[in-house]
Amino acid sequence: MQRYLTFNRAMEDILRAKTRGNEEISGYLIYMRRAHSPSGRNEGIIPIETGKGTAGHVTANPRVVGAVQMLLQAHSKLDALEFHAHTEGTRRLGSQWDSALSRGDIDYIRNAIESNRNYQHMLLTPASYFFIKADPQAQSGLSATQLKWGSAPIRTKFDDKYDRQELGQKITHYMNAILKKR
Repeated sequence: MQRYLTFNRAMEDILRAKTRGNEEISGYLIYMRRAHSPSGRNEGIIPIETGKGTAGHVTANPRVVGAVQMLLQAHSKLDALEFHAHTEGTRRLGSQWDSALSRGDIDYIRNAIESNRNYQHMLLTPASYFFIKADPQAQSGLSATQLKWGSAPIRTKFDDKYDRQELGQKITHYMNAILKKR
C-alpha cells in the first residue's frame, strides 16, 4: 500500500515545534484518506500526542491511544501515521540522536512491522524528520527517508486550512466524547 502525506510549511512548523521541548513525545498524525498524488494537497493532518517522557522512557497514555484506535475504527476515511520525537532535551545525550534511532526505537518499529507489513513510522528531530518503513533489502530490515525542516512545499490554498480546521474540530469532538465515556 503506497501512502502519500503532503503537508505544508505551517504543518511542518507545528511538527518541528514538538522537538523544541525537553521531554520526548509520541503520538499519531491523523489524516483523511483521499485519492491523491505525490504532488497532491494538504491532507488535513492533525497531530495527537499520546505520550511524554525522558529519552528512552516515553510512556503512552492508554486512554488516549485507545481513543485514537476507536476513532480510526469508527471512521474508515481516517488513517494514522505513528510518530515520536527526539527533542532538544535528547540532544543533551549527544547530537547523534538528530539522525539516529535508538535500539528501543528500532525494536519497537520492527515489532510493529511484524504485526503489520505496511506499518510506517515518523521520527521528528530538531535537525530533520524521517519516514521509516520495512525494507527487506536493507541489512537492518528498515529504510528511512530523511527530510530537512523547510523542505515541505509552500501552499497557500484556502481549502487546505479549512480541511485541517474541519477535521480538527471533528477529531477533537470525537476524542472528547470517547474519553468522557472511559
